[in-house]
Amino acid sequence: MTFQETLNDLITQIGCTNKELASAGFLGSGTISRYRSGGREPGSESSQLKRLAAGLALLAAEKGLPYKKEDLEDRLSASLDDALSVDYATYLANLHSLLSYLGIRSVELARYMHHDPSLISRILTGKRRPSNKKQFSNDVALYVVKRFGKTIDLPAFCTFLGCSPADIPDDRALVEQIVKWLGTSKGEPSSNPVKEFLQKIDSFNLDNYIRVLSFPEEEIPAFDPNLAPTTEYRGISRMMKSEIDFIAVTLASPSMEDVFLYSDMPISDMARNKEFGKKWMMGMALLLKKGLHLHILHSINRPLPEMMLGLESYIPMYMTGQISPYYLKTSQNEPFLHLLKVSGAAALSGEAIAGHQAEGRYILTLNEQETGFFREEANLLLSKAIPLMQIFTQNREKEFHAFLESVLNAPERRMVSGSLPLFTIPKELLARILKRCKVSAELTDRIMAFHAWSSGQARIMLAQKKMELEVPLLSQQLFEKDPLHLSLSEIFVTEAVPYTYEEYREHLVKLRTMAATYDNLRLKENPTPTFRNITFTVIPGKGVLVSKDNSPAIHFLIQHPKMIEAFSSFAAPYIEI
Repeated sequence: MTFQETLNDLITQIGCTNKELASAGFLGSGTISRYRSGGREPGSESSQLKRLAAGLALLAAEKGLPYKKEDLEDRLSASLDDALSVDYATYLANLHSLLSYLGIRSVELARYMHHDPSLISRILTGKRRPSNKKQFSNDVALYVVKRFGKTIDLPAFCTFLGCSPADIPDDRALVEQIVKWLGTSKGEPSSNPVKEFLQKIDSFNLDNYIRVLSFPEEEIPAFDPNLAPTTEYRGISRMMKSEIDFIAVTLASPSMEDVFLYSDMPISDMARNKEFGKKWMMGMALLLKKGLHLHILHSINRPLPEMMLGLESYIPMYMTGQISPYYLKTSQNEPFLHLLKVSGAAALSGEAIAGHQAEGRYILTLNEQETGFFREEANLLLSKAIPLMQIFTQNREKEFHAFLESVLNAPERRMVSGSLPLFTIPKELLARILKRCKVSAELTDRIMAFHAWSSGQARIMLAQKKMELEVPLLSQQLFEKDPLHLSLSEIFVTEAVPYTYEEYREHLVKLRTMAATYDNLRLKENPTPTFRNITFTVIPGKGVLVSKDNSPAIHFLIQHPKMIEAFSSFAAPYIEI
């Protein structure tokens, strides 16, 4: 019997009501109702289960029925599936981690499970619970295996699940491991790839990056004059060498032709090799220093951590404005893995069978005719590609402001800000801060003009549209350790204009008043903010805007559905209690 059936059977035998049991067990009436309907289950070792057994025993004793608390507790506990015995908050956190790790969108899951997408959405936000948690978990696991079973990086996924590849001899075993992990995982949640990506942007300093572009001569990828016109590379270590050789040839060539980069090969093995990673980053930095423009066709048909890890590697290039990122709508041909990199001097192509990358091969060609063929292939791929994100630097300020105007009528938005948004500061306080910091008259006029426009638009928007705004709530000690600055990225101001702690508190108080004035503004104050130099805004139907305040001031408008969902889910879910 299931827990639901066992509890209902006991209640019938004892002859009590939900209200009586709730009172006797010190539980909520709603909790008892959800237990009886199957919408919720307690953990097998939880205090809720102990209180439930104690309440049943007390009511049974009042009616002279021979039920002991220990026996009732054992009976209820035995009806729970041990693999799914964690409390629901932990289960839901595990489910989010799994879907985030693999980059699975709720609509995809709903389609596979033949559910309404809104039901899956409510389950993922904690507003609904699966009617049968065990079956739901099994269906999720089956979908994971169906979609990723042949292409997933199994050692990396096993590390995520806390098991060994030897524990997974076949697909059925993988399903069982996933179900077990969903229901029993303990401790800290798995790292969040979106969080790590944002932290990398938050801490990145373009000035420092440019400063270190002068590498020691012995560490620069060196061109081998004895390199054959066509060279074949096999095995992971040789494949890594081929990447460095491609960079070295491109650097040594006088050609300034754009560079094309594409790979759907797993990158976790290469990412774990620190020596390769250092050489690769040096090489890519030098391609930028040379002045080359890079067209990068990202493979987004891979688990989210791999996809985000690849994007992280290119952050320096994003910041320079010398990169154009793309993706393909069509899925990759799953049994096969491919790589294609082309410059004005060389072409590197590679292929492998999914799950057997080490047995594949890379071929580097310096032959002009062969390179021309691969250049044509790269151009054909780009003709089918879609921009992965729009990147707004200072030379695109007008286009960025046009985008801001275009999303004013969005029905809702969620903003997580590293500072306090400029549109929320009173005009008089802003003027005082600018005067204290001796900001030039010209820049003061720019800031005040944009503040007038943005605050006016915010008032109009909040009268009709909803906004959730999360801001840092800092103690004086934390503030003095790392002071906040005015958030001026929207007008691409790179000059730091810091608050004093008193000014920060005054702005925060005014923001609280603003939230009390507008019913549509929901304010959240975070005493342990993750970011200090970026703000990300989720605008349903439009994308996710990641804005960096300094070093440099830059904005990334992410519009791919998979990434939008990952960013939208980057928050603690609401848990019904």
